[in-house]
Amino acid sequence: MPILGTPAMSFSLSGARRSGWLPPMPGFGSKGAAELTVPYYVNIAPNRDLTLYPKLIPRRGIQLGANGRYIGETDAGLYGGGTDIELLPHDKQTGGKRWNIKSNHSQDLARDWSFGWSLRAASDDNYPNDFAKTVSGSAERQLLRELRTDYRGSWWNLTARVQKYQVLQDPDSVSNPGLTVSRPYDRLPAVSYSAAQYDIGGFDWSFNSELTNFWHPTLVRGSRLVAAPQLSYPIIGPSFHITPKLMLNAAAYQLDAFKDAGGATTPAQSLGRVVPTFSLDAGLVFERDAKLFGTATQTLEPRLFYVNTPYRDQSKLPHFDTDASSFNFAQLFSENRFIGSDRIGDANQVTAALVSRFLESSGAERLRLSFGQRFYFRDQRVQLDASNPVKDARSDQLLAAAGRISDTWTFESEVQYNNRDSKMVAASYGVHWQPGQKKVVNLSYHYVDTALKNLEVSSQWPLSQRWYGVGRVVYSQLSKKVIESLVGLEYNGDCWVFRMGAQRFVATAKNVSTPIFFQLELNGLSKLGVGNPLEAMKNSIPGYQRLNEGYGR
Repeated sequence: MPILGTPAMSFSLSGARRSGWLPPMPGFGSKGAAELTVPYYVNIAPNRDLTLYPKLIPRRGIQLGANGRYIGETDAGLYGGGTDIELLPHDKQTGGKRWNIKSNHSQDLARDWSFGWSLRAASDDNYPNDFAKTVSGSAERQLLRELRTDYRGSWWNLTARVQKYQVLQDPDSVSNPGLTVSRPYDRLPAVSYSAAQYDIGGFDWSFNSELTNFWHPTLVRGSRLVAAPQLSYPIIGPSFHITPKLMLNAAAYQLDAFKDAGGATTPAQSLGRVVPTFSLDAGLVFERDAKLFGTATQTLEPRLFYVNTPYRDQSKLPHFDTDASSFNFAQLFSENRFIGSDRIGDANQVTAALVSRFLESSGAERLRLSFGQRFYFRDQRVQLDASNPVKDARSDQLLAAAGRISDTWTFESEVQYNNRDSKMVAASYGVHWQPGQKKVVNLSYHYVDTALKNLEVSSQWPLSQRWYGVGRVVYSQLSKKVIESLVGLEYNGDCWVFRMGAQRFVATAKNVSTPIFFQLELNGLSKLGVGNPLEAMKNSIPGYQRLNEGYGR
């Protein structure tokens, strides 16, 4: 059956490569503008290649692009990487030069010594929403440039890195300061050392330290040295575990003189803190025979986690890389309620949790029920805002349930409930129906008090013997509109597959992107088309299955 008419086209059946023009790729940009890409492949060597392409964008001009890739091996080990460059010498709409670059590299210098870099840069704030064709691409606002090297021992690791950020602001942040993207501190440089050994006479120990010089264009600058040793003694039996642990977090700061926006000057100063922590983690596992949903065993797993950290005044320390941790089941069993090293939360608290699992005779988990809550024995005085201590006697409750109702139905749910205010703070529910191959329907709801109320529906379903439909819709009940959608069609021609569709998503506060994609895949040979519909469908639809499984990725 003829499926494609072309003056000339050839494919390698042996896997050999050669330089030459690739098929032209007409398509549509993120804002629906027509595009035509004509790539030229340069076969430099078996382990190196380069693709050059001019892209005609009638609304903007001619964009030039290059994608280089390489892999290899030296006496020291492996290396590999790649670079993507885009250049629009003159944008008809903005009147300026537009460009974007991505580059990464990793290489072994010796048996246990490696180095690498990751580079991201763009010409202006609007580049992602003008040219990105994916949700993740349009959301990239903090572009990291990093150079690092690692040296590994049998039980220790030494890392040195330099990190610098380019921040792309939302175009509407001028009129709406709430959309402003914060700029992280640069690390110029950061040197970290970590070591750990387990079951040394029954003890586990670890040591982590980092020396970092922090730089920011508008905030206080300085260096910080952190040392955090810890020692634990796990006692583990067939149906219980008890783990006492001692930790110490010491930090020393050398801050530069700083003049704030009001003109007030703070002299250079040295600050420090030392905070000890004791924790005790204990749990039991009970089992009994069960017959619910055809299961063979039910477990009951109570767990208590106690933490005691004395109060140390840390209000004068800067916020280099610290924020409050999100509240979830993993954080319930963490000694510190902050992420980063600038704040160590004071604590005299216990977490109580209960998990029950229903297991089949094969050991597969059919249903899991979880409950957890933290109880505070004193006020939490260490906060990012030191003037606002937390005086709650207990945390919100976390409840979760997940499992397989039948061979075709699965579900998951998680709820954060505030007893004091008698309201639900956050919730997530999802149900999935997969009655057969390439048949799936997903329905989920995500809620965060005053911030998020999203309903999501997605599906892959056969429309006929060869045609398949895919779709996804995310509707915001707060803004009363669809904030993301995907619609597509696939045709299975046995030795080839055709995909087409469009995706719509919010790029900025006032702008949306609507990339259109289509692709012809000749099984085992090549893909021709615009965009990457296969990636969009896999990332958007849980349970999606490609029509030609076993051919490539």
